[in-house]
Amino acid sequence: MTLLRGVDGDMSWSDWSMLSVGDVEHRSGARAPDDAGDEFLGRYAGYSDGRGLTGTIARAGEGWLQGAGSWRRTAVRLELHTAVPAIEDEPWCEAVETPYVSRTGSIALYGPDDLKFELDGFGTYRVRVLLRREDEWNRWCLRFWRTSGPVEPPRWLARSASAIVLVPADWRKVLPGRVWWLYQMVRMEAAGTDAPISLERAAVRYVSFPWPRHRELEEGWLEADLWTVPEPLPTGHADLDRKNRHEWREATGRTAKKKNKWRRLSERLGVPLPANLRESFTLLVAAGLLHADAEGYRVAATPPTAGDILGLSPKKRAKYAKRRHHVGHLSLAGDVHALAAWSPGHAITGTAAEFAERLLISIEDFHSVLPHVREEEFTTMRTGPDDPITLTARSRRKDREDRRYRRGDDADEHDPFDDEDAELLQALDAQQAWHEWPADDATLPPIPDWAEHEDSDPEGGWEDRLAEAKEFFERQDSEEQWKTPRREYPEAGAEEFGSADPPKAGLFRCDGRVIVWRGGEPQTLGRTVRRDLTPKGSFLRDGPDIALETPYGIVLAAFDKNDFEDWWQARLVQQDGTVCGLGGGIRTLQRSCDGRNMAISTQDDEVRLVDLADGSTQTMPGLENDRRPEAIGIFAGQVYVNRSSATKRPYPQTWRWRPGQAPEQLDVLLQWVDPVTGTALAARKDGRLLIAADGTTRRLPIDPSARLAPGGRLLYTMRRDPHALTFFDVHDLGRNPRIVRLPPDCDPRYFGGPDMVWEDTRHLLIPSTDLSGAPRPSYRLDVQTGRLERLPVYGRQDDIPLFVQPVF
Repeated sequence: MTLLRGVDGDMSWSDWSMLSVGDVEHRSGARAPDDAGDEFLGRYAGYSDGRGLTGTIARAGEGWLQGAGSWRRTAVRLELHTAVPAIEDEPWCEAVETPYVSRTGSIALYGPDDLKFELDGFGTYRVRVLLRREDEWNRWCLRFWRTSGPVEPPRWLARSASAIVLVPADWRKVLPGRVWWLYQMVRMEAAGTDAPISLERAAVRYVSFPWPRHRELEEGWLEADLWTVPEPLPTGHADLDRKNRHEWREATGRTAKKKNKWRRLSERLGVPLPANLRESFTLLVAAGLLHADAEGYRVAATPPTAGDILGLSPKKRAKYAKRRHHVGHLSLAGDVHALAAWSPGHAITGTAAEFAERLLISIEDFHSVLPHVREEEFTTMRTGPDDPITLTARSRRKDREDRRYRRGDDADEHDPFDDEDAELLQALDAQQAWHEWPADDATLPPIPDWAEHEDSDPEGGWEDRLAEAKEFFERQDSEEQWKTPRREYPEAGAEEFGSADPPKAGLFRCDGRVIVWRGGEPQTLGRTVRRDLTPKGSFLRDGPDIALETPYGIVLAAFDKNDFEDWWQARLVQQDGTVCGLGGGIRTLQRSCDGRNMAISTQDDEVRLVDLADGSTQTMPGLENDRRPEAIGIFAGQVYVNRSSATKRPYPQTWRWRPGQAPEQLDVLLQWVDPVTGTALAARKDGRLLIAADGTTRRLPIDPSARLAPGGRLLYTMRRDPHALTFFDVHDLGRNPRIVRLPPDCDPRYFGGPDMVWEDTRHLLIPSTDLSGAPRPSYRLDVQTGRLERLPVYGRQDDIPLFVQPVF
């Protein structure tokens, strides 16, 4: 038994499901003495212009290892062995052995958890990469053992299919992007099965794909009109409405051009122009990529070429056929490059039969890949007498433009129909003459000034920002800025905060103190971990994002935005000053109206309800297979959660959960629930939808970015240049928006600053920061009268206060 230790990890839906392992800093800080590295084995060797040779199974180098992705869920096991492990009789589909050089002796599996694993110190290892495919999963096993002496090039041990992939890449240049990806989803679902694939099953895979824009799709997107661009909704600002109208007309023009290309493709294939993505599957069937039957779709075993089906010109046919052939050989070209890169002198000589044996392919496939190896320019080839072939690795490809010129790529590469319908396209361009913006001397309607405030200078705001930016970047270039020692903060005194009414529930300062006002005097309720800044004083790295008042103290929490680690443990600063932890890895945090309960969504895909009175915790059931469930509100003892899963519920849905009972699914997807009135906010393409606690609804045709104020009476938006807040009254359906013009020095959430805080349903605290992250004066706004009150700067340089949200 050679196994020394092992660890299991789950990458879940990582980008492209590509296996990615690399060196990380060892806990001892040790690393190889020679850190220059080998350019032929560096992380980006074999990459140029975002394109690279991935290899058919896996490839490795100095401090990195990548496994070919296949859009599946990925589970990985890392093992360290004391000697060469025995080859087991397990059903591994793919297997390859490759050298690996670690300069730190510690590696990590990159993914949601960044799983770390320690090797036997820095040096040269050999790793056996094993892959087994099971239903939705790619199961990898990486077995490392230390080696000495000359490095042996990689050797392939098992393949389940041909190393040359048959991909109809020529159709990628012909079909519309979303239609092509729907075809790819059918191919993925059909892998390993002979059963037909329904359109709904392919759509579920498409929505479950690990891309943000796919997760934003709502149910019914397959039936959405492809050729109608929704008109922009009013914002309450004439200049923004005018700008949005111009952008809408531009989008309408682009859609007209796109519709013309779809029409020409449909005519060539002999099918009607699709009105939505569901009908677009007729294009795939007519192209011969899919075969339709009563139960669904089957993937064509040998897809026809685009040139033959569409009757393209000979030049286009040759070009697209070349592309299909090239893409099918690209991964195998990566294997050939790895052989040369790991050989002594980065060159290897052998016969075609010897190379084919090491690569575990046929001699015919090896000869077939050689032209593509030469074309990719990462590996050069020289043929000698008696069939010896010398392969030499190169670290970088030649200049991309020279390569394109030599190949003779066309400028209209994405249009398979050459210059057909040129007159129609010129007519469409002529119709879009209104794309141009108004002349410089055109005046935009002024924004009404509904605010009463002091020391505002709207005319000089832009010049002030330019001066700020110049000062910020000059300070950024200064070496001394990096050497500024950490400033120690004295205890707060009354003279430090001025005479204006203090924040109702207090504030959190960068030095870690929670300040509250009792009897009109500031007091330190408690002290916790300080909020750090970068050495240049900008962009918060750590510390709380939100502070909430409760009857039991102040809750401070930071949201784990990177999904990699717990940046900051949520804490409760109790009334007696003691601090207790509430856990980390928080994605969202919602508070009940009375402040007793907290609904916490975590990176572990759990939703917990914490009772601050007794510290008890209850976990929402039924979330085992869910992706990123998020609590959006608490009202009347019920928690509202948006949840979805990769298989059963790909589209986000809102569920209502009362502890002790089974969760209940709602009919509409909500965004936020007001803890005071229970009014729920939902987004629609035609505006915002408000649902009262009694079930009555109101649709407001206003800016879809509008947020709901506590109390459920107002919706509001924030704009910049010039800065203003816009309020829409729910009862008049937002017909008469009220605009508060903010001073030029008031810009909340600028450069990662804190958000606005409602003191009650009438007053709004507006913090502000500048380009360097330093605080500016804050303001208190009375939303009924529009009066702005300037507050003191609660702190000193580089001390950005975080206002506590009171209990209503």
